[in-house]
Parts: sequence; structure tokens; C-alpha cells
Amino acid sequence: MKHDVFVGNHVGQKLDCALHIGYALKYENLKYYILKLWPFPNVTYYLSMNRDSSDKFTVFTKKIETETSVHFQNPVGYAVLRGDLKEYLEINLRLPKQKVYMSIYPSN
Repeated sequence: MKHDVFVGNHVGQKLDCALHIGYALKYENLKYYILKLWPFPNVTYYLSMNRDSSDKFTVFTKKIETETSVHFQNPVGYAVLRGDLKEYLEINLRLPKQKVYMSIYPSN
């Protein structure tokens, strides 16, 4: 499934002045999202749900796969499902210090 990623202004329960800047892919057999942002075309981000929470995620830039598991390294940000912004996952990246918003609903 493909989810659109935007920058914009969080106003109340809406995202105002949304600008499409990338996408996140979620395949059925994966437990994480693959995040691509157009301003950084050579970087692949991995968005993985935290083990101890159902509404918090960590953004990584390094994935290590073995025959039995997948591990992530190099955390570069975090994400949270906010109660007041019901249609988006708020993603906070360290560089640039910018909030981006991933639609929780797949695009067509």
C-alpha cells in the first residue's frame, strides 16, 4: 500500500497548505514502512513501530536483514499518531528539523 507524505501547517484537526513531498510503502509481509522523500532522493528511510507502543514509531536510515529477522540502526527521527490529527502520522526528522505528515489512508 502506498501512503502520501506531506509538509504543511497543523491547524486544529486539519493539515493546512499541504504540499506532497513523498510517499511511504507498506507491503503486507513487512512490519515497517519504506519512506521516500523527494527532497532526499538518494536516502531511504524506514519507519518502524516501537515495541512498547501502538502509536509511536522510530525513523531509521539503516536496515540489517538476516535470514530470520530485520534490525534497524541509525535513528534519525520519530513519529506519533496524534489524537488531534486523525488522518496523519506526524513524523519528526532531525535534519532538516521539519515535521512531515504521512496519510494513514492509502492513496489510490
